[in-house]
Amino acid sequence: MDYTRSEVAILIAIAATLVASIGFPSSSDLLALWLAGNFWNDGSVPELIYRGSDGLFTMRPPQPWIDTVVAEGRETAVYPFIYPPLWAWVMSKVVAISTFKSFGLFMAAANLSMIAAMVVLVPRITQLAIPRRLYLLLAWPTASVTLPFMLALDENQPQILVSFLILLGIERTTRGAPIAGGAAMALAASLKLYPVLFAVFWLAGGERRAFTSFALMGCALGLLSIAVAGWPMHAAFLNEIRAISGSVLYTLANYSFDPMIARHLYWDELTRFSTEETGLKIGWHVMLKTPAWRIFDVVLQMTVVLGVSWLAWRRGTRAPFFWPAAIIAVAVVSPLTWVYHLIPALVFLPALYGYVSPWGVVPLQVLLTFVLRSPYVYPSLGLTIMHPGGHEVAFLAVCALGALCLWVAALPPKRPLHLGPQSL
Repeated sequence: MDYTRSEVAILIAIAATLVASIGFPSSSDLLALWLAGNFWNDGSVPELIYRGSDGLFTMRPPQPWIDTVVAEGRETAVYPFIYPPLWAWVMSKVVAISTFKSFGLFMAAANLSMIAAMVVLVPRITQLAIPRRLYLLLAWPTASVTLPFMLALDENQPQILVSFLILLGIERTTRGAPIAGGAAMALAASLKLYPVLFAVFWLAGGERRAFTSFALMGCALGLLSIAVAGWPMHAAFLNEIRAISGSVLYTLANYSFDPMIARHLYWDELTRFSTEETGLKIGWHVMLKTPAWRIFDVVLQMTVVLGVSWLAWRRGTRAPFFWPAAIIAVAVVSPLTWVYHLIPALVFLPALYGYVSPWGVVPLQVLLTFVLRSPYVYPSLGLTIMHPGGHEVAFLAVCALGALCLWVAALPPKRPLHLGPQSL
């Protein structure tokens, strides 16, 4: 699909606005991968890669990581490595041939490109009901000044790659290349586990070739991971996943029901943790879930998975806005959802124009663009990033966006309200 010069200019403007908004990235999340590669020792010392949680996920990394950062004089948050062992092994190869600064610059450039690419992928997944140039203009603020994109880019978050691979997998399958689509989704699931559910939705929706490709590629990556890292490292990783599922982590960057429940019902039982030894006073609150809470979570998660699978079976996964609805539904019931997990859903927001009355879309876009995160508007509203009120408003807006996408996806097939040309 050819893009005009003006459309390319808008994509460049999205990237330029992001750069102007965050400056040089802090790369705190990327540092976790770098340290995992740095401490890799033939996969034989799990405690140097995964801290071990004893049931409670504290989001603190192994102590040697903190000691290393302090010794190097870095002033940065230090987070744990909660990716499969395969990527610690991969990072050990990167560490051997690069510096952290060079790797961070490379990933920053790659992340900017992938954000622009995700904006491009949406019209290839869902037919636009407005001119493509207008969609790009509306995507400009959403993809450049909202918290998910800005925070992910500042942290050099691997979630940008995961989000891109998710949308690439969906786009390839929608465009008649399910083998490539399944492979892309499997690669996403090898970084973060939750895209496995999207393959389940493919199976429910009759996309068997995409599901088979996902399963084969996923098995190959899993076997490779065990081959290079060994089982003890994977046992340590699975222990971290169990701890995450049984714990609640509350920050203003978490967007699921669990932190909202903790904030309003269990605030006095939360314990604060941080890595202030490294000179950056950033903290978070955690607690173990009660047995009843765990049961509630399982029931809620199963209900969502079965409900979305039923919709996929009834309408197919190619129904307009099925995927942003599915992505948000999975995100809000997951045990640990960061705001940047919403990236592959938020890029669909401008595409709603024409399918839904502007009276339904404009308020959501304003809320998600400015209340979710805008340093220019927050102070005047009194909803700073440290003010919980803005957190609840933004979470409700995210839920409303998911509900709106679900409503459109569940409608009988019909033409959008105002079908326009793809380009002016």
